[in-house]
Amino acid sequence: MQIIRALYWLRLFLNKPSNGIFASLSYHFKKMLQLWRSSKPLTDPRKFGLEFSPVSFPSRDGLNLRGWWFGDNEKRPVVIMLHGINANRSEPEERVFGITKELINHGYHILVFDLRAHGESDGSYISAGYFEKNDLLGAVDYIRRRGVKGKIGVLGFSMGASISLLGAAETKEISAVVADSAFMDIVSLIRWKFSRWRYVLRLFIPAILLAIKNLYHVDLSRIKPIEAIKQIQVPVFIIHGGMDGTIPVEHAYKLRSACRNRNNQFWIIPEARHTDAFSLHREEYLAKILSFFNRSLTPIGC
Repeated sequence: MQIIRALYWLRLFLNKPSNGIFASLSYHFKKMLQLWRSSKPLTDPRKFGLEFSPVSFPSRDGLNLRGWWFGDNEKRPVVIMLHGINANRSEPEERVFGITKELINHGYHILVFDLRAHGESDGSYISAGYFEKNDLLGAVDYIRRRGVKGKIGVLGFSMGASISLLGAAETKEISAVVADSAFMDIVSLIRWKFSRWRYVLRLFIPAILLAIKNLYHVDLSRIKPIEAIKQIQVPVFIIHGGMDGTIPVEHAYKLRSACRNRNNQFWIIPEARHTDAFSLHREEYLAKILSFFNRSLTPIGC
């Protein structure tokens, strides 16, 4: 099927080089990285005994984002949680609310929200971090507008982990980052995905990148958390599964090598698949991230 589709693209390219190839390649890329709007039902935090306030705020580029705020003390630090692709702020619920409850019990505010084109937030398509870093920066702006004086940390998963690194490189307001299963650069990830297919399909990668740039104004060659992490001056905790088949564990090792902060942490779980660390080692996971945030964000009271 892939070869037939590739040949179809080639025929379109020869017949209509300005339209057909871009439309077809763009469609395939959307299917491969799920560049479409993702909306799923939200789990009510009260199911887990958590009280919250619904919030909304603008991304740095103007989209309206919706989420939940947990906490009531303006002096406490805040942890922003960022979900992965094709999810929302309550997925997976055991992880989101388990971490939220643990951090609240140890003196933190929590902000969880839907990234653009996910859940209840505005937006029509996903950009693998290119525009989503503006969502994170908008969340930081919102926290400061609330009058919260405490330090801000970020905990991101998969695409959310990469967004955490991209955003932290552009603001001094983020004081710590936990990146669980981040990719180091999206083009490398695309090439790896294509490497499992026939060679002829890999020849289309430059055209795919051009298609996305022309149709969606997303320059994928600039989505490079590995370059962003070099600019981050605050502690970063990299977590990754050794059996990750979505984002190879080599991305984690290369991110660690690029990171220049001496207070960083690194945890590879050999048997874990993509973002499985919490489900496999819940208590250890909670202890590690709590210890990391305690050192970096210095909570006040409980």
